[in-house]
Amino acid sequence: MSGGSYNYLYSKEVEDMIIVEETYEWLLEMLKDIQKLDFVNEPKRDRVMKEMLNFITDLESIKDKINLLSKEKDKFVGVWRAMEMWQSNDGGKKEVIKSINEFKGGGYED
Repeated sequence: MSGGSYNYLYSKEVEDMIIVEETYEWLLEMLKDIQKLDFVNEPKRDRVMKEMLNFITDLESIKDKINLLSKEKDKFVGVWRAMEMWQSNDGGKKEVIKSINEFKGGGYED
């Protein structure tokens, strides 16, 4: 019996699974335990294991992409802030032009 503190993955949204670091450990532990089940239909067990491993790989890939996008987002903060201030009439066009001229992007050369 879990005593109410068990973190049930079946009830989690994928978005929540991505951000909780322990998710990967829990899923890998499940895979190990599933592999130990020698009394089940082996082809079905192997299929479940393969598809779970693919799912884990996809989650990790998405997490890596989110981390990369989080870093990429930072370079746009000045431009977005100036644009939003201008669009909401709390700032002027000069600030937008200045933020664009000061933009320090990366990866895309003019």
